[in-house]
Amino acid sequence: MTEKVYSVTDVTLNVIRTSPPALLIRARGLALTTGWKNPSLSKYTYIIEPAGGIFDFDFHAEPPTGIVLQVLAPIVAEYLLKGDWTMLKGVRIHASIDEKVALLREDAPLLEGSDLGTEAGYHLWRGKGGGDALPW
Repeated sequence: MTEKVYSVTDVTLNVIRTSPPALLIRARGLALTTGWKNPSLSKYTYIIEPAGGIFDFDFHAEPPTGIVLQVLAPIVAEYLLKGDWTMLKGVRIHASIDEKVALLREDAPLLEGSDLGTEAGYHLWRGKGGGDALPW
């Protein structure tokens, strides 16, 4: 069972050069302890798309079950938004104590499809069912 992570500290949006283009949403945050795993962003389901174009996501992870360090631990999750996202003007990521909004800029960084899921030379966790180790 997953729970919201403690806090969201940063949200980035990158357009991926694929056909059709995709949007990579990456959220960084803090968990209350070490040992949280399988972080994910879960998109809210709307009957009618939000009028302001800001789409909401919850930042979840599986809490630890064993002995853990009682420190704030960094955590990262990604969501690849495919299909028609032309109505999207930004995203709002919700955590337990806060939320962050990132607006899609016209000059948003473009990534090649081969760059997907890499940052500073290491491979980030790639979504549900993933499990690649984070760099810390």
